Formats: sequence, structure tokens, C-alpha cells
Amino acid sequence: MLPNVCSLEGLWATRDTFSSLSPVSWHRELVIFLSSLQDFARSGFSGASQLLISAVIFVCGGFFAVIGCYSIPTGVVRDWATLGRATSQSTRPPISNRNYSSKPPTAVSATEAHYSSLQKKPEVFNQLAGGQSPKFLVFACSDSRVCPSVLFNFQPGEAFTIRNIANMVPPYDKTRYSGIGAAIEYPVVHLKVENIIVIGHSRCGGIKALLSIKDNASLGTDFIEDWVKICTTAKEAVNQAHSDLSFEEQCSKLEKEAVKVSLENLKTYPYVKEGLEKKTLALYGGYYDFVNGAFETWEA
Repeated sequence: MLPNVCSLEGLWATRDTFSSLSPVSWHRELVIFLSSLQDFARSGFSGASQLLISAVIFVCGGFFAVIGCYSIPTGVVRDWATLGRATSQSTRPPISNRNYSSKPPTAVSATEAHYSSLQKKPEVFNQLAGGQSPKFLVFACSDSRVCPSVLFNFQPGEAFTIRNIANMVPPYDKTRYSGIGAAIEYPVVHLKVENIIVIGHSRCGGIKALLSIKDNASLGTDFIEDWVKICTTAKEAVNQAHSDLSFEEQCSKLEKEAVKVSLENLKTYPYVKEGLEKKTLALYGGYYDFVNGAFETWEA
């Protein structure tokens, strides 16, 4: 599917957007606009065809941009909120369609993403301004390939999310793991979440590190080794039951077994234990195999 700006309607709408901006904002918008056109030209084409299409698109984009530039009132500066109200729909491609290479998204791209969401669901954000009441507490890995909001299609305000190396939950310890403890206590005690989900995943680097630790040996890391040892009991169980398997196969077994250990560790938190006893809280384990496109869950 082509980005909106690559259609005639999208180009014309972009011209209207440019015309409503100050010269400084217009320049910023033009950079974003031309970048998105360049991404489109790069996708699906190569060699001389890519160069020709890029030239045509940039000429067209520049033409409409210049038309918009003529109608910029001198000294008029409109903020992003005004732009959001003046434009019926986003005229720029979603951030996911852009190629940022190794550079992080800028404040401009983050702001435009927010206003795009705000335009589509203003009532949701108006309600969230008064507070949050998520139904889910989700533990997920920090791995960039595993995003719980994408996996479950969570909308803003639906899930309180904790992400760390290998999606591990340490046992209750007010001194050693106070950060994780606070992140569990707040949604369970104060937000009254009803479900806690711990999601493991395939090709987990943290699990691989845990399985790589040999007896009386060290990984030479400052924090990773100590952290992944939270699930040492899971490693011992896999080594005992699946010693005949390859290292990769043992990793797959350990990715699931570590989730089970984390679920048991959650039960050491007094407010989680109380919620389970009163049946106001439920625990679930999950495993996402993004390599084969499979997902499984179980109740703890």
C-alpha cells in the first residue's frame, strides 16, 4: 500500500498543510514530507528505475510544496494543536512506514504520532487525562522484536507494562528488587489490575545468556549475569530433563520454563497472593514464537 502522500489527494492535502504553517514549521514539514517520499521510492525499485521514480516524485512534491509556500502569512505561527484541529486527517505516513535507519525518532515524529492518535480517538485521551484503570499487568522482554501492545493490540490505558531482560520476575525482596516490587505493587494495589501475564519469546538473548553460564564461571557482565540467575531453577530443570537436546532446543525449553518460575515468584508478593486467594486476580503465562508465528497461553 502506498503512503497517503504518494496519492494525488494526499499531495493536495499536504499542500494545504504546508500553507497553514509558519516558514519555520513549513520547513520542518517539508523535510518530513520529502523523507516519506524518498522511503516510497526506495521500496520495491532498484537501479535506474528507482532514480527515475525518485526524480519524478520529488519534482511533484516540490511543486505542491512551492504552491503552499506562496500562501504562508508572514509572522503567523501555528502550534501543533491548531494544525491538528485544522487538518481533518493525517496527511503524513505513519511512523512505522518511515526508514529512520540508525537514528532514533525525533521529538517532531513523536509529537505527530500523538496528535494522529488524538485526532482518531479524542474521547479516549480525554478520559485518560483523568486517570488510568488498566485491566492487565504485563511482563515482557525488552527485546525490540517483542512488543506486547502490538501482540495483544492493546490501546492506551489498557495495560500496565513492565519490560526487562528475559521478562523475568524476581521473588519478593524489599531491598534487592525494590524497583520491580514497586512496579508490581502499584498496578496491583492501587490500579486494581485483574490479570497478570508473563510473556516469554523465542530467540531470547537473556535466556541464551543464562544457559551459557557454566558452573563456577562468569559471563563477565556487570548486571546481566546476576539478573538472569533469577531463573536458575528453570535452567536446572531443563538441564536435568533435556540434557540430550541441542543448545538451541534447550534454549526454547528454558524460555518457557523461565516463565513458569516467574509466575511462581509473583506468588511471593503478598498483594498478589491475596488477590489470587480472593479471586480478584488471575495469573497467566504466555510464549510468543515470532519465528513460526505462534502464541500460546496457560493459566498459572
